[in-house]
This record gives sequence, structure tokens and C-alpha cells, in this order.
Amino acid sequence: MISVLRQLHARGGKDEGMVTAFVVVFTLALLFMAGLVLDGGLTLAAKVQAIDEAQAAARAGAQAVDIPTYRATGKITSTPPKPTPMPRTTSPRADTAASSP
Repeated sequence: MISVLRQLHARGGKDEGMVTAFVVVFTLALLFMAGLVLDGGLTLAAKVQAIDEAQAAARAGAQAVDIPTYRATGKITSTPPKPTPMPRTTSPRADTAASSP
């Protein structure tokens, strides 16, 4: 092994550009791996978000089931929607301010 190294050194050291080639290849491989990690992370995050949204939809659907009707008849029906109050179009202060002299 030592004799091979001496022969290379005696030729004038023609391995001067090997470090540059190694650095270029290593840098490209590192960038490729970083891209794979980033892509995999984004894919997993999208999968987790999709699962969360599906679970929220299932939970909302289960909460809308009319339990007493289901227990009495065995049929799944939704509860009637709760009435929401209409928003006021004018505030009481605006009405009193307009009527004062």
C-alpha cells in the first residue's frame, strides 16, 4: 500500500482535483436528501390535516343525531336546527339620538 502511494506521489500527485469532485458530489447528494426530507414532511403534514378534518366532520355528524328518536325507533335522524336570533339593524342609541330635539 505504501509503495502505491509513493508511486502516485512520484508521478507528480495527479489526484489534485479529487477533493473538488468529492465536494460537488457530496453537496448534490446533501441537497437531494434535504429535498426528500422536506417533501416527506409536507406530505405527512397534509395527511394529518386531512385526517383532522375528516374526524371533525364525523364528530359534527355524530353530534347532529337525534338521540331520543334513535333510541325509540332505531332510525337515525338529525336534530332540528336551533333558531338563531336576527341581528338588529340599528342600535338603540342611534334611534334615541335621531328623535331628540
